[in-house]
Amino acid sequence: MTHKFKIFNQYGLWKRWSKQIGDIQIDTKDIELAVPYNSPTSTTLTCGKGFDSLALASNTHLGMNPNITSDNFDNYLNTDLSFTGIQSARYYFKMAKDQMGNWMGLKGDTLYFEPTLWWTANELVGSSKKPHEFSNTTNLIPEMGLTLFEYPRLTSTNKWGMLDKSSQHFDMNCFTARSPKMYFKDAPDNTLDSIALTIQYFTYGWGNPKCVLVGR
Repeated sequence: MTHKFKIFNQYGLWKRWSKQIGDIQIDTKDIELAVPYNSPTSTTLTCGKGFDSLALASNTHLGMNPNITSDNFDNYLNTDLSFTGIQSARYYFKMAKDQMGNWMGLKGDTLYFEPTLWWTANELVGSSKKPHEFSNTTNLIPEMGLTLFEYPRLTSTNKWGMLDKSSQHFDMNCFTARSPKMYFKDAPDNTLDSIALTIQYFTYGWGNPKCVLVGR
């Protein structure tokens, strides 16, 4: 803020511009949190990897018990959003087992997708009959009770997946130590200007991704 702003009493404009700095930081955080969903098969993300040192989505995830293999799992469909894709997602959650080899009782409750897929997602979840098919077959997807989450931060038009966010085993995390906070100080010179600074602290990642099913 230049000293001329002060002379002409433009504090309202200064306040609005300063707030935009904080908004930009919030936006930057949201973009960063979407990285694992945009690059689900990458093992070189800044947030690291899960407990088994594999990517968020993998066909060869290890279970938490090193002495058995019945809790190993594949949470990467690598298929487009479709009726059969959601069928496969439902089966994945229904058959999930814990580190003791016991049934976990998971239930996919959230369908996330890139905005281009809004029409497809709503047709799949909202149709009374099986969508995109000339038949009287009842569409049972609505009985899954899915919550639709249109995710603008996804960078590919075919990105989608399913989560069990209500499960105690859901292990996608973001820890925010400080939301964007503004600081104002005099400029480090003799101009009588002022500067605005903002800072935020957060970290994120996952441990066991069993409650995440990546479709594409």
